[in-house]
Amino acid sequence: MDQIPASPIPDIRLPLKPNQERKLPTAVIGLLSYLSLLCFVPLLLEKPGTFERYHAVQGTALFVASLIGMGIGKLLPPGIGSVVFASVVVLEIVLAVVGTRNVALGQREALPFLGRLLISLHLS
Repeated sequence: MDQIPASPIPDIRLPLKPNQERKLPTAVIGLLSYLSLLCFVPLLLEKPGTFERYHAVQGTALFVASLIGMGIGKLLPPGIGSVVFASVVVLEIVLAVVGTRNVALGQREALPFLGRLLISLHLS
């Protein structure tokens, strides 16, 4: 695997006691990253630069972007707002499936559109 540069996101992991190991496998932690609000679990558990943390940042950005998009959809007039809201939900599901696929294949690929934005902002 290629070495990913350190993320500027601070290390906010939950502390472990000495000799204590994580119990969840890498794939499970990675998959939690793309399950809506559960994206914060791997963000808090994993240290920067790991495979799991990479996908946690991607999943958290997807979650936040979808909340913003759905909020905009709710603020728009009923006809247009419903279309925007539904489009955001469908796009979130598609991107979550892409992210889940990347985790299952052990790849560190950025999500389409959103991943490029994260890279340009030096967040992923």
